[in-house]
Amino acid sequence: VMVFWSFNPREQARETLEMFHALGNQLGQYLERQIQSAKVSRLTRLHAAVSAANTAIAGATSRQQFFQDICRIAVDDGKFAIAWIGEYDATTLEVKPVAYAGEEAEMLMGAGAATADTNLPRGHSLVGRAIRTGQVVYTNDLSAEASTGGPRPVEALRRGYHSLLVTPLFEGDKVAGTLSLFAKEADFFTADEVGLLNELARHVSVVLEHLPRGAAPVSHALRDALTGAATRELLEELLRQAAAHASRDEHTVAIAAIKLANLNAICDRLGRRTCDALLQTVAMRIQKCIRKTDTLARVYDSEFALLLPLKSDAAMVSHVMSRLRSNVFDQDSLRALL
Repeated sequence: VMVFWSFNPREQARETLEMFHALGNQLGQYLERQIQSAKVSRLTRLHAAVSAANTAIAGATSRQQFFQDICRIAVDDGKFAIAWIGEYDATTLEVKPVAYAGEEAEMLMGAGAATADTNLPRGHSLVGRAIRTGQVVYTNDLSAEASTGGPRPVEALRRGYHSLLVTPLFEGDKVAGTLSLFAKEADFFTADEVGLLNELARHVSVVLEHLPRGAAPVSHALRDALTGAATRELLEELLRQAAAHASRDEHTVAIAAIKLANLNAICDRLGRRTCDALLQTVAMRIQKCIRKTDTLARVYDSEFALLLPLKSDAAMVSHVMSRLRSNVFDQDSLRALL
């Protein structure tokens, strides 16, 4: 709203009113562009964080190392001010911080333990609610949590943080921990941001299945060594997680099968090295055509599978497959590789 005051009590000329009206429209359009630009910037950062998390999965050898990587990615790529992961003890209901990142994260971790115990005031925090409901919870006005969330949101608010999202992490069908993300901006989280962060949490949960609590570090990879695509084992776990989220949030999940015909004949005629180069190129092209939240997996030597977890209806799947036909499986381009 713009308010103009005049010392002259007479009625303003029509031309003056039209000028003010035009000025208001221009300012409104400018503000709308600024809002949209900020939203695009936030979504770009979150896409980068999801993509980096996918890369981190490939090198995950221990829970602690992976948790720390995810927190660092949330801060460095997602541009959150603070990220922390807590492990949940179902016996004591305590949530113990095990990894964190951000300039003031260490000081915030000293603000008291989190809990899901409803008999305690701090058990009604976003962390406690995320654990009890098994769903993402967030606030775009952290001051609203000051009276029920315990000392951590109070301290965060004092330090200038205004938005907070907490998403549960699952091990099987049980909540194993939480990922908390603080943003300086008020009104940061929208449905688009929540969807992407849900995807990030889903990837973290998948790794928990393969790296049980207290287990020794492992050396096996969850990515295909040749193409960088997910392994069949990782795909199955991602699909299970996606189906659970889709059932709870009432949206669809799609999976597509992609087979490279005559690959064995090409190997026999041109050798394994040429086949490997072809597989690498196909995987790289597919990755460029899909969303950051989608997953490409190599399930057999010449077969890939594509998981599209976020609200992927028939029209979306048809659009993706059309892009693959034109940009990946263009015959002239593939023939040039051979």
